[in-house]
Amino acid sequence: MVFHGSNLKSYEEGSFSTVKPIGSVTLSLHNLFLKDQTLVSKILHDVSKKETSLIISDAKINSKSSVQPFEEVKLGGTAVLTLRNITTTDEEVTVARLNNLNALDLSYNTFIDMPEDCVWPAGLSFLNLSQNNFVCTCEFVAFLQHDVEKLVKLQDGPDSYVCDSPLTLRGNMVQNAQLSLFECHMIPAISILCAGIFLTILLLGFTCHKLHVLWYLRMTWAWIQAKRRPAVSRSESVRYDAFVSYSEHDAEWVEEVLVPELEGNQPPFALCLHKRDFQPGRWIVDNIIDCIEKSHCTLYVLSEHFVTSEWCRYELDFSHFRLIDEKNDSAVLILLEPIEKETIPKRFCKLRKVMNSKTYLEWPEEEEKRAEFWHNLKAVLQREESSAD
Repeated sequence: MVFHGSNLKSYEEGSFSTVKPIGSVTLSLHNLFLKDQTLVSKILHDVSKKETSLIISDAKINSKSSVQPFEEVKLGGTAVLTLRNITTTDEEVTVARLNNLNALDLSYNTFIDMPEDCVWPAGLSFLNLSQNNFVCTCEFVAFLQHDVEKLVKLQDGPDSYVCDSPLTLRGNMVQNAQLSLFECHMIPAISILCAGIFLTILLLGFTCHKLHVLWYLRMTWAWIQAKRRPAVSRSESVRYDAFVSYSEHDAEWVEEVLVPELEGNQPPFALCLHKRDFQPGRWIVDNIIDCIEKSHCTLYVLSEHFVTSEWCRYELDFSHFRLIDEKNDSAVLILLEPIEKETIPKRFCKLRKVMNSKTYLEWPEEEEKRAEFWHNLKAVLQREESSAD
């Protein structure tokens, strides 16, 4: 039986009642669902039977307008339902309550996509979704590729479903469609990406801080700038016999023992000390570079405190730059206290190298040996001055 009820305004209950059950009923209801739910409910009350295959076509349905009519379908025990050429976006709402359904045909519709929370009738065994323009969302693709076989049997097989959109998947079988992690889980993926970027930046920042990368970049830049200055002869630029690199913990020995001995006796030596000779207000790296360049050599006062001082390490590193650049062995080492080379931190690798390649002067504890120490130190400084000239 086929019934077209687009212009129907009234219906007398029982009009479709027959002695024998009708095998198939096709209802073309157009806008009737939206116009008069009660009228549609009366019709469905009469035709919804377990033995009757019900076909509803050419209708506009939404979740609100379908509640009462589909309740009649449920109460009537309809087992086979076909919805064809239906305009709606919430199919799961309209059919989810029809627990008596055994077969559901949703072919030839304009379904947009499969909502993530789509619910199917509990007793559904057969499902037909063919001839629809599918938007291959992550939910629909996942449903058809993994979940559908656990719930129902597709009457026409999964290979007959083809994606209409997005454009990248148009024409591809849904069964073979592949969507990226960002398309399916955008918010978690972006969160993970942002967290990864943040952790990477944090790790790079920690590494740069631990390895003093920024300091070395600034020092290298200052050194390059210094090399680009107009060339000046060595004799014109040098003002000091030695730049003294020492730890603040050894300042007392430097200021009260070393400086008076070298600057107060004949011949006097001009020493450069950071406390006294660094220019106030100037960046410390520029001061270090300038003072080392204006000195014949660098005098290192080595101690346990020296190898734990970061500034001493920086001075040592720049002095090492100068050794390489000028091919001039201008480092003088004073061992203020015994230091085992094995105990020197790895970050002082240049100090290890210098100690392995140069003879260093040890500060003697015995008073009677100190005259020899001063004699040897002054001889080294004079030799450095002569070789530089």
